[in-house]
Amino acid sequence: FDLPPVASPTKLFVNRRFHLRPLAAVFSEHPRLWVALVDRQSARFLEIQFEQLRELNTFTSPLSRHGRSDGYAGYNAGHAERHVEDEVRRHFRNVAEFLKAAAERRQFEALVIGCQDVNWPVLEQQLHPYVVKRLLGHFSAEIGGMTQEMALSQARSIVSDALQQHHQTLVREALEGARSKGRGVTGLRRVLRAAELGEVECIIMTPEYSAHAVECTNCGHLDSHTVPYCPACGRKTRELSDVCEALVPTAIRNNIGLVLVPPDEAMDRVGNIAALLRFRSDRNTNELLAAS
Repeated sequence: FDLPPVASPTKLFVNRRFHLRPLAAVFSEHPRLWVALVDRQSARFLEIQFEQLRELNTFTSPLSRHGRSDGYAGYNAGHAERHVEDEVRRHFRNVAEFLKAAAERRQFEALVIGCQDVNWPVLEQQLHPYVVKRLLGHFSAEIGGMTQEMALSQARSIVSDALQQHHQTLVREALEGARSKGRGVTGLRRVLRAAELGEVECIIMTPEYSAHAVECTNCGHLDSHTVPYCPACGRKTRELSDVCEALVPTAIRNNIGLVLVPPDEAMDRVGNIAALLRFRSDRNTNELLAAS
């Protein structure tokens, strides 16, 4: 991995697996970010990863040139103006299609758009739901005078605010989902079970979260109860002083989101770990039984 500088001392860990826990904080705070700078006839696309910025692509859709004559009763002037506006909308549609294709290829996890305020409503209408889902915000910008450093500064500010709001939303949805037996679970035991069943979309925990657990030496089952033998396959277990030793690699391997949130009372009450689910297998089973 290419990683950003981290303000922490260098440590050596000797273990049976890579010490990946520090990556949880890195990837939680540094999404793969694109910045799109757009005006009425051109667009620039920048990528920001770990505070490093690079220019990805630029394209221009020059507006048609028209004569100066307004024609009879100004008809030509109105027609030319409508034609220009159609070309601008077509340009914004091309920008939106480019972003949609990039989102479908998972080239970015988050997006910030810079454009003139007067153009934003028209551009926003063209954005596909895939793109809107990843859009963190927009800022007012004149693309001609926007340096990479200025774009980076604007994007940093929007990302910081958006991440804070996003984390609060994740915690709220997970806790409310757990209370209603919906798309949320809390506590280590339930999180481990949901992860094993493939239900988990995102694991949420506080930065200093740690807990004892056991891991099966045969099937890899993780259990919050310190049992000598695996309840899944009956083979011997090994103790883990910190369950995150196994949980973080499991999340990375299975493409499960991993978000670190600041400590608060709500998380503390549920053991400082929760998960947002893609689905609940027990609910699906109950619905099938009720329908049969």
